[in-house]
Amino acid sequence: MINVVVAFIGGVLALIITHTNFSVSSGVGVLALFGVSVQTGVIMLEYINQMRARGHTIEDAAIQEPSSDCAPL
Repeated sequence: MINVVVAFIGGVLALIITHTNFSVSSGVGVLALFGVSVQTGVIMLEYINQMRARGHTIEDAAIQEPSSDCAPL
């Protein structure tokens, strides 16, 4: 769940850098960013679990590039 925290920090930094006030529109954007962040995390965990099922260690599965298996990323 660290990806959600990083997404929040990135969203806040983007608002600060662009001198934009927090509004309903920016709130919806931050929620969309959370959704994409969570989805990406789930896809990566699923890929790591598939690699572990194929006999790789956790370290190898996490380091190996997902390439075509994670096309939505």
